Amino acid sequence: MSIILKSLIAVLAIVLLPLTNQAQAAPSFDCAKASTRVERLICDYPGLARLDSELANAYRTALRDSPWASANRRIRAEQRDWIAERNRCRNRGCLRRLYRQRIDQLYAEVEGGGSGNAGGGSSAGGADIMQVTDVAANDVLNVRSGAGTNFRIVGALGNGDTVRSLGCKRQGNSRWCEIEMMTDMRERGWVNARFLAAGSAASGVNDGLSGTPVQFDRMVTPCVAQAARLTGASRGSIRVLDRIRTGGGPILTLSVAGGKYTCRLEANDSVTVFSEYAN
Repeated sequence: MSIILKSLIAVLAIVLLPLTNQAQAAPSFDCAKASTRVERLICDYPGLARLDSELANAYRTALRDSPWASANRRIRAEQRDWIAERNRCRNRGCLRRLYRQRIDQLYAEVEGGGSGNAGGGSSAGGADIMQVTDVAANDVLNVRSGAGTNFRIVGALGNGDTVRSLGCKRQGNSRWCEIEMMTDMRERGWVNARFLAAGSAASGVNDGLSGTPVQFDRMVTPCVAQAARLTGASRGSIRVLDRIRTGGGPILTLSVAGGKYTCRLEANDSVTVFSEYAN
């Protein structure tokens, strides 16, 4: 009798194992509502379902860790374009390739936005000019003595006010930026980064250096892709070390396979990656 029971248990384990794996490999959407051929294909194959779930997590992380509204808009637009391209795939190989490429890109966003001086101010080439935005009507943006609402209020800003961002960091579920007000006294404080957007250098001080948050954000993906092609390293392993404003244009410094590389934005909006030891 015990032998029969053991045999039945073994058979049940073999039958139920694929069902268990299938349940663990749930995609980011409800398969019961899958309406397209690509969605049904993802639901049918656990490997694709896992990639879809991983991409959804990477996408949420990239949006959460991005300090600038302009970067969030770009990431969302790129995601819409990617979904349109994904939906043109005809087989699993195409889907796997696109998912892995997009996941690498989103990981690069996270590394680029969360490294160096915490994804906002440039540490070596001067501060970024930002503008206060999205503050409710008849309200102000409180400037605090530290990164968080528990610090005392030291000033207030309104929509359209221009400030210098000196660097940002995550505090709890929010990202806070240290700013310098564009006044004679140059008062400093901290504000929630979601109320800051890339401002015009013309509204502040023209220091002869170029490199805005929008430019740096747009550089990350092509710089990482070019560095990966140049060195053979995976995109997900490449980290952005610094964002530097210079008189010759913005540059990113990258950590690639244990070495340091520089990525420069050219006048025609292309990028060039080269070893720091090339010259």
